[in-house]
Amino acid sequence: MLALLRLKLVFGVCFGLFFEVSGVTKHDDYVKVRGDFKDLKKDGKYEEAINHLLNYIEEGDGTGNEIAARIDLGNVLWVIGKFEKSLEFLGSARTLLHNRDDFLLKGRLHQEFAQCFSQLGLHELALEHNKKAMDFLVLEGKGKVPQGRMQYLINTRARFYFQINEYERAMESLRKGLEYGQGPIGLSYMLNYFLNHRANQDSADHYFKKMMVHEHNQNNSKNEDFWINLHAGRYYLRKDEWNKANSYLGNAIQIAEEIQRLPCLISGYQAMIELYREEGNKAGELELLNKLVVAKDSMQTFKRDGLKLSVATVVRLNEEIKSNWENKFVLFITISGLALCGMLVFYLKKRKVNLVLTEKVIDLTDEKNNLLISGENGLEEVVQLAKNNEAGFLAKFEEVYPDWMNRIMGLHPDLTRKELELSAMLYLNFSTKEIASFTFVQHKTVQMRKYRLRKKLHLDSKSDLYLWAKTL
Repeated sequence: MLALLRLKLVFGVCFGLFFEVSGVTKHDDYVKVRGDFKDLKKDGKYEEAINHLLNYIEEGDGTGNEIAARIDLGNVLWVIGKFEKSLEFLGSARTLLHNRDDFLLKGRLHQEFAQCFSQLGLHELALEHNKKAMDFLVLEGKGKVPQGRMQYLINTRARFYFQINEYERAMESLRKGLEYGQGPIGLSYMLNYFLNHRANQDSADHYFKKMMVHEHNQNNSKNEDFWINLHAGRYYLRKDEWNKANSYLGNAIQIAEEIQRLPCLISGYQAMIELYREEGNKAGELELLNKLVVAKDSMQTFKRDGLKLSVATVVRLNEEIKSNWENKFVLFITISGLALCGMLVFYLKKRKVNLVLTEKVIDLTDEKNNLLISGENGLEEVVQLAKNNEAGFLAKFEEVYPDWMNRIMGLHPDLTRKELELSAMLYLNFSTKEIASFTFVQHKTVQMRKYRLRKKLHLDSKSDLYLWAKTL
């Protein structure tokens, strides 16, 4: 506990002025303090949220409000990867709660333990504490269960099951959660299930529409907005609507960067990489693969260090409420075994992931360099064939720009060879005068061909054909 006291003293000195200016003191009603804390956390301002609670806790007297503050602080600490400190505050709250019949706080405490253990990869412990949180919520409500909080607990349980690939049990939890309302996160999980685990477009469409009702809800947290944008992006990716997918996935990554949550950032990068791969955007894919390697490495370091630090913390905190040596010994062996297994799994996974990603980055770098070289040579040859009005112009153009040709023929299969050649020359930015010169026809003839092409494409007279060709 000395480390905790030192931490509080440091924060107290450094941020005393902040609290004096903001008007928050230890005498303030915790309802207001917690409301401000939740607003800061909702906006991803985690450091400010931590500072907001530390002053309140510093001279606490063990009341329910102080216990609630410790639980809230434990929550935001695991969110930013400070697992040891999170467990330390949660453990001190558990000690203060030991002889109290406060079902509300005990339920909240078990849920925060569940979330922290899940981040550390200790999934069985996470599920166990999540179940206890549900049990206390039922006891608290005396038969009348608070719907919003039960929905949150059930959605969290579903996420735990998804993490260990138990998809049917996850869906069972989500269906149960529908009894307590339909929030954006639960709906996004169901959409993801029908997109990626049991492909069913009708079900995916159904849950997509329900999820998007919440898209512009002012009461959404940043976390809820992230999941809505991520799964909307994945939905449009499956439908090959790449522009919409890019927009939503870009929003998701931006939110993940704002709230500094590595698991969210990794999910966003992975989805955007899949989109770039579909589009054939090698440069974008390479850039995000490099970022993904860094993010995954940071995440594995968080988990490894968190496990290493948390073993001693959990044992120490349990010693405060357990007097029986046998129980302490069994607890120590159990947690140590879990920690060692977890650290081994993290090490092996990290090594495998880094090897695969490093090889992919190297391959993409080589491919990118080769494409740049071949692209430059190919473009010169295409331009020369066009200038000479060679019959092989269109075939060579298709060889150099296969994606563009696939798109135009997919969108406009009725275009003639002459119209495709004209479109290709527009893509290469040749002027009307140049096209007339290359093809040995009059300037008016090229203008008429462009007019007919515009009509066939259903473009109005104000539309720029060059812009159309470039943005196809």
